[in-house]
Amino acid sequence: GSLIETPGQRAELQLGEVLAVGPGAWDAQRSRRRPCRVTVGQTVAFHRRVGSDWSLEGQAYRIVRDSEILGVLADAAEARQTA
Repeated sequence: GSLIETPGQRAELQLGEVLAVGPGAWDAQRSRRRPCRVTVGQTVAFHRRVGSDWSLEGQAYRIVRDSEILGVLADAAEARQTA
């Protein structure tokens, strides 16, 4: 898939590195968990207004649902190598 950004959307997008992944959302129709689409270490894009902000030991985090992630841009290790 592709992530296409228009000039007006740039201010609304935020990037983040996936630090942890939960067990996945519960699919009641199939009585099982739906696996997450992302893995730890990936860089993802999401709208600035989604998720919940949390602070732990002075560090700020944002918890975002898998369904709120717009796309995966790169693995964090790959992004650091090209920077």
